[in-house]
Amino acid sequence: MSEIIDKLKKLDLESTTGKEISFLLNRIETFPLFIRTFNEGEIIVRTRPNNHKHIFDSKKDLIYPPNNTESFGRANIKGSMSFYGSIIGNDFYSYNNNDKDLIDAIVPTIVEQSFFKSSHKDSIHKITYGIWEVIQPFSVAVLVQNEKYIGKNYYIDNMILDYKEFLKSKDEEERLHAGIVTEYLSNEFSKEVPYGKDHLYRVSAYYTERVYNLGLFGLIYPSTKMEGSGINIVLKPEIVDNYLELKRAGECTIYRKNGIDVSLDRVTSVINSDGSFIFNKEGDGRGHIACIYRLGAKKYSELLNFEINKDNNAAIIVEKKLKRMFNIKGKITVDFLQKLLDTTKIEINIRNRRLINEC
Repeated sequence: MSEIIDKLKKLDLESTTGKEISFLLNRIETFPLFIRTFNEGEIIVRTRPNNHKHIFDSKKDLIYPPNNTESFGRANIKGSMSFYGSIIGNDFYSYNNNDKDLIDAIVPTIVEQSFFKSSHKDSIHKITYGIWEVIQPFSVAVLVQNEKYIGKNYYIDNMILDYKEFLKSKDEEERLHAGIVTEYLSNEFSKEVPYGKDHLYRVSAYYTERVYNLGLFGLIYPSTKMEGSGINIVLKPEIVDNYLELKRAGECTIYRKNGIDVSLDRVTSVINSDGSFIFNKEGDGRGHIACIYRLGAKKYSELLNFEINKDNNAAIIVEKKLKRMFNIKGKITVDFLQKLLDTTKIEINIRNRRLINEC
């Protein structure tokens, strides 16, 4: 087993063939594959960036991409079609009431997307997300058994415990092989890949193909950028068509400034029979204020002005909401943001609109 892994590690992933990678992966025969079954009612979240001022208002906008990919992804080979999503820490998720869990599920799906990898580290983005509910059970492979993820997420902790119980039923040789293979594959799925270097995904992509060939419907793996605290899932398109149902859709604003913050903007739980929807609930702007506060007011205000000047639709929407909320007629100034945010009673100021007369 170690010999096979060594050969995989030595491959030049830019020049080697997919056939050679698949051949080596297929030689891992005694690796005990851990499987998890998704049951009815469980939730998977998928996001899509609103590039070029797009407004998404249909199930077809939030499902898997309409065309085969032209590059390798972390869990897909070139020329394939995949549904990437994220799962949360609760097996049955109260998605109407728990915004924190929803944000924790949104972030891992964002940081893996090409727009995020290629964007400036100080930026604002508009995202539309879909909450998909499992309507009939299906099984996927699991690759979160690595000990380095313990303590990051109780969902992962429980899966690691289940995996250890699973290994007790295997013989000593299989347990040894399991340790060697899971460590290697976990590292392949968690490694940092620079934008434009998609060939570095080839081992994890072809491993996912092997999972499909074994009759499983997808794969769970830890989020790289979230350092194991987020959990990603990739599924075959036909599984989404037959086993998932869109239950809720929403828009959010992603703030990126020495970190990531998310403000939930608009939402709907009414998905029409033709897959269309209209956002029928809208936040009052407090989420934007809280994000600005956590990211740092002065630097953020400079970021906001920069994004508005380059016609970033997400930034323009944020500015309009803040103007409406505080009855501001002109531009939002640095001084105003500083007055608003340099207080430990931020929520009281927001609720009482105390700063309106000071703008």
